[in-house]
Amino acid sequence: MLTGTILFGVGLGVVWWPTSETIATIKAQAKILYDEANQNEADARRASQLLAVAKRIADDVRRLSGQNSQSATTAATLALLARDAAIHRIDVRSIVPVPVTSASPAPVVSTGAAAPFTGAPLEITVRGRFRDVLSFIADLPRHDVLLDVSDVDLAAIGESPSRPKLNATIHATVFRYQAVTGDM
Repeated sequence: MLTGTILFGVGLGVVWWPTSETIATIKAQAKILYDEANQNEADARRASQLLAVAKRIADDVRRLSGQNSQSATTAATLALLARDAAIHRIDVRSIVPVPVTSASPAPVVSTGAAAPFTGAPLEITVRGRFRDVLSFIADLPRHDVLLDVSDVDLAAIGESPSRPKLNATIHATVFRYQAVTGDM
């Protein structure tokens, strides 16, 4: 019996204990590697999403760079205003470029290397119902044409208080890219 106990103790100490320690070490290493693989997969997904966003931005800049002439920008702006006027059921009365005088600020010019652009101020006069005019104004900066609304003058017209109509003069700046160099 003493021999059996000694053999059992030696077997436990020589075989089982080191093996269990090796198994515990392997399990700990496997957990570390599993967590690292999950982190790498999450990083790869984020990198893929960032690459998709970068591609969309590069495509947008290339498309907007195609409007590198004032006439192309003007045509795109007129198409935008006509489309939005029909959607919002308003009447665009006039679109007038604002002349640069000594009292008015000069057109905005960015000299950054990544995307130089210039801005041309203009006034857009519209007429329509209150909510339609406000929806139109709110929707203007949300399109492919880089249009920044800086100020709006509103004047009520007509005698119907239940369906008020407005004349609105929108002071805006249309920006256009001059040239984009390099690949994005």
